[in-house]
Amino acid sequence: MTTPIEAIVYYDYMCPYAFRMLSLLTEMEQIRVDLTVTWRFFSLEESNAVSRGQSADWHIWEQPLNYESVFGRPHRRILAPFLATYAASLQGPEALTRFRLAVFQAYHKERQDISDPAVLLEIARQAALELSGFTAHWQSAAARDHLRDEHLSGVDAGVFGTPTIIINGCEATYLRLSALSENLEERHACFEELVRTLTQRPYLRELKRASGV
Repeated sequence: MTTPIEAIVYYDYMCPYAFRMLSLLTEMEQIRVDLTVTWRFFSLEESNAVSRGQSADWHIWEQPLNYESVFGRPHRRILAPFLATYAASLQGPEALTRFRLAVFQAYHKERQDISDPAVLLEIARQAALELSGFTAHWQSAAARDHLRDEHLSGVDAGVFGTPTIIINGCEATYLRLSALSENLEERHACFEELVRTLTQRPYLRELKRASGV
């Protein structure tokens, strides 16, 4: 009997490595019925704000939707899609999964500006969300509180970048996949080896390829 796998993943929509992790784990959830994945917000803008010239009391969850990104580019304002994801979550796990994947695809594959409310509304429509409920909640104070609480839970866990994964209570681990194999069996093997490494080899502290890829 295999041990059920419970994974917590901290992510930011602007992170291509988080998108690859999402793609891998979404596929694995369809195959491994014993796998449960919980996705939590971790704002790269928030974690880089001070080093980018903001004061210590600047917080992304307190900004207006048209705030200036700490990275200096309007399309890298990720507050609106985070808030919209909270609104999608209120329509159930399947709606949330569809919406989250669609936002990632819109940003990384279609190069859309997901800070634009009109773009998010169209993504919600295409993801078959109930639009009146979606628009009623995605700019709420509860959505901002949720973003704050999830980000701070990551800070408490030692998260500093995305994606960071915690499997069955192991230490939070930041990792990057430069690509996903086109071979289905190889992707599955990669996942299984990742689980074993993180849960059974806590003494393995760091690997970094010399090429930097």
